[in-house]
Amino acid sequence: MRAADGRPTLQLHGPAAAIAAVLRIGPPALSISHTADHAIASVVALGM
Repeated sequence: MRAADGRPTLQLHGPAAAIAAVLRIGPPALSISHTADHAIASVVALGM
């Protein structure tokens, strides 16, 4: 998924969303990069 400004986004569902709510974790920030041979993604989620 992408935000309106083009950033990739990650939306939590089910048990992951429930746990994030209990822990008061804000929306995760997602970074994606790739080359012809490799791809990498990282996610950072911070407490509110």
